[in-house]
Order: sequence, then C-alpha cells, then structure tokens
Amino acid sequence: MLVTLRQLSASIALLLALAIGVSCQRIAILTPERSPLTDTFTNALQKGLENKFNVLDPGLAAAAYDSQKVETPFNQTSETARRIGAVIGSDHYLLIKTDVSRRTSSALPSYYEASAFIWVVNSRTGNLIGWLHSAKHADTAADAESLLVRSTSETVDAVEASIKTAPTFESSPDFEMFDPDSKALRPAMPYKRVKPEYTSTAYLFDVKATVDAIVSIDEKGVVRHIDIARWAGFGLDASVIDAIGRMNWRAGERNGKPLPMRVLLRYNFTKIEKE
Repeated sequence: MLVTLRQLSASIALLLALAIGVSCQRIAILTPERSPLTDTFTNALQKGLENKFNVLDPGLAAAAYDSQKVETPFNQTSETARRIGAVIGSDHYLLIKTDVSRRTSSALPSYYEASAFIWVVNSRTGNLIGWLHSAKHADTAADAESLLVRSTSETVDAVEASIKTAPTFESSPDFEMFDPDSKALRPAMPYKRVKPEYTSTAYLFDVKATVDAIVSIDEKGVVRHIDIARWAGFGLDASVIDAIGRMNWRAGERNGKPLPMRVLLRYNFTKIEKE
C-alpha cells in the first residue's frame, strides 16, 4: 500500500507541475488591425485565457508591439517575431484578426460568415506554433458575429493545445549554411522541385504572403529538418513543408566532398483566379 500511495503522490505532483507550468506562461494578445468585432472577440478571448495563463496588460503589450513598426504583422520572419517577443516580455503572443463576409454556396444561396484568425507565436524561437481559424455562419452579419464571440471557449482550448503540443527541437549545429559567393561550395539542390499548394483557405480570404523555409540536408541528400523562417498561416506553411518533404535532393559539396548543408527556399503565394 505504501508503494501505491507514493505512486499516487508522484502522479498528482506531476499533474500539478504541468498545470502550474502552463498557468505561469505569459501570453500577450495583439490586434494589429483593429475593428469593433476584433475588439469584442479579443475581450471575450482574454477572459477565457486568464483562467489558464498569465495574460499581460493589453495596453502595455500593444505599446511595446507598436514600437517595433512591423510592416507585415501576419507574415513575419522568425527573427522579427523573436524581437517582438523580447520587447513585450512574453513567453508566447497571439495575433488576432477578424473578418465578416457575405458568402454563397450550393446549399445556401446567401449567408454571412464571421471569422477569427489567431496566430500563436513562440516568443523565444519566433516560430508559428499554431494557426487557428474559427468561423460561424448566420443569416445576418450581426448574428454571425454574435455566434463567433460566444464561441471563444473553443479558441481558448485550441490555443492551450497549440502551446502544450508545440515541438521544441532546434536545428543541428552540424549543418552549414550555403554561401552563394563561395566557389568551393556547391549547394544542395532538389532533382525536381515540387510546387506547394495555394490552399483553399488562403484562396477564400485572398491571401498574399511569402513563406521562407530553411532546409537542413545531410551529406546523403536526406532532409533532416525544415525550419519555417517566415510564416503566414492559412495552411501555407504546412503546404511548403509537405512540398519540400516530397523532393529528392542532391547533397551539397565542398571541394568535391559531400557535406550537410542548410539552404533557404522562398515561396511567394498570391491568389490566381480559376478559369
């Protein structure tokens, strides 16, 4: 019985430690593009997040963010994102944007869709660890907005899950970044490039964005790691990772000898109307 009690105590202590670890996380909520719906949704979301995280003062977080003068808040490089996180003093921060659009479909001739987009950013790495899209439909714009605001508990749970399950790996220091000016180096190259898909979600919201990926390729031409150095959301980052993973690579070389190498790949996405 004594062993059982110890095991039970250890399990309880572990659960408490995990709970405390999450609740001590400092989160900032940022709204680069303000609107009445964005403000209402954000206020409701903040109340729910305060039960799980240490939410920083919105006014102070906004002032710190504004001091960085970010030109593309929803399409940041990881370097910019790290700088923002350091200035704010958060463990993670959320970027929030909302939209209300009139839609039509084969099932419904006309309806309104209210959407909230949430970018979940790790302040230390600058990585996008979660992109969330919540959408509600109704016959009127006001009803759709009301449904969206009332559904923030779903978003709170999704934010918490993104933070809990985010990978923590780092790029290997044994890989060398390709220098295009070095004549002794031959870059790693794909035998055939695969074009990433412009996702249906990006198409629906007319997204224009750039995704940068740093690909670590070993001396055998095997992709060991893909780090998104500039993220966008809307499924575009995952689309880039999927495309790179389906490429076969020729390993990089220095003076004719294979070596592990990192290469930067850039993808520009824009909406092209279908025929």
